[in-house]
Amino acid sequence: MLDDDRRTAAEAFAALHVEAPDPAEIEAAAHLEASKARQVIFLLGWMGLLSVAEIFMGSWLVDYASRAVTGVAGMAEATLYDRVALGLVWVRLVSGIATGVAFIHWVRLVVRHARRFELGARMRYTVETATWAWIIPLINWFRPYDVLRAVRDVSRPDVLPSYEIEEHALPGGYRDPALERHRIERRRATVPLGLWWGLFVSARLSECFFHRTGASYQDVAHMRVLAYVSFVDAGLWMGSALAAIYLVRGIVDRRTELYRRASHWARLLREEKASEP
Repeated sequence: MLDDDRRTAAEAFAALHVEAPDPAEIEAAAHLEASKARQVIFLLGWMGLLSVAEIFMGSWLVDYASRAVTGVAGMAEATLYDRVALGLVWVRLVSGIATGVAFIHWVRLVVRHARRFELGARMRYTVETATWAWIIPLINWFRPYDVLRAVRDVSRPDVLPSYEIEEHALPGGYRDPALERHRIERRRATVPLGLWWGLFVSARLSECFFHRTGASYQDVAHMRVLAYVSFVDAGLWMGSALAAIYLVRGIVDRRTELYRRASHWARLLREEKASEP
């Protein structure tokens, strides 16, 4: 006989129109997604640090412009600034490509597993369409938002019942599970999807429309404008990186909980079915 929780799990799998999946496959998928997500979070954190470095470079340029007015700053410092700024540009370019590739690869994994196990809402994107959404010009200005929203929609752990029970000690040191029991739900770090997308698009627009090249070290006003533009651009990219970190963490936490429930109930239901005469 199935108890109430197992019966609810069986009904949940039936409502999703899927058989209880293989627990080993679920656990392997959860481990792979989590490992790729850690790589993405590391790279996003690195991009955030590079944005801090860009803010430092902007402060350096403002200070140089202030000292250039009084004739204290020399061309040797300007040459050093150019070399450091050029190196930072190349590091940001390579790091940005690596971060984008890792992020898309993680999204591809989530989409592939969502379509494979069909836990939760139906994933309306294929792996191919979810990939090209980030690459095709013009489309990549709006379609990635829809892809991430679909990923979030298929990452709802509440489609399957929870099972963790915490027992509280009653006065006197006794435990009575029948009297003191409640289900545990993990806290999840979440960030609004629209906030991340707004910061990401704003950062991309700032790079497209604000030009920070061609500085003239005799034009102090121009140097200050370039420095302030770099402040805005770096702030937008840093905010986008932080928002993306919390977004990825939230989705991974939700999917880990979903996989955890699916693995637990699939194992019990398969054992129950195998033990039937």
